[in-house]
Amino acid sequence: MTTETQREIVQTAGEATGKINGFNHIVLVCKDMEASVRFYRDLLGLKVVKTAPARRGYERQYFFELPNGELFSLYQMSTVAPEPQRPVVNKLWPTLDGTPPDRPEKLDHMAFNVDTREEVLWFQRHLREHGVLVSEMIGDEPGTGFLAGRIYFVDPDGTPLEVATSEPGNPGWQGFDYTTWYEDTDPVPSVRP
Repeated sequence: MTTETQREIVQTAGEATGKINGFNHIVLVCKDMEASVRFYRDLLGLKVVKTAPARRGYERQYFFELPNGELFSLYQMSTVAPEPQRPVVNKLWPTLDGTPPDRPEKLDHMAFNVDTREEVLWFQRHLREHGVLVSEMIGDEPGTGFLAGRIYFVDPDGTPLEVATSEPGNPGWQGFDYTTWYEDTDPVPSVRP
């Protein structure tokens, strides 16, 4: 049931509405570019589109392209922390024990999108076949929850990653009332009318 507060959420505002249509690039830091290329290119299927030598404080930078044209990049730096802080909801990752982070990172984790739950399961099998520890798939039926399927794992540097889908083509989304996702009963003033 939709409450008055849920119906009142201001979804968009300002002159920039609709102008940003995706990510140009996201940059993470790694310790070993060789291991990272083998992971992101060979296991996750991203395309290497640019390499750069040492400059501006990093040892090298590589760009990977996703099929939709968005870019993901890595800086190699030998001074990177051995492991990032645990993500906030870290019980989802099979390598973590559920203990909350003592100092949360500004980027908690990164989730890569696929179109269907079958593709999430494909990645689960594929990663496991290559020795990556991967969670079981969890999710909700389309039209009932936010994500229809998702799995959790880490890259060679311990960066928490996810492969997820909302399965947008599923007929369960037809007529879905998105206001049911507004669960904060005391939302911040900027989303109120």
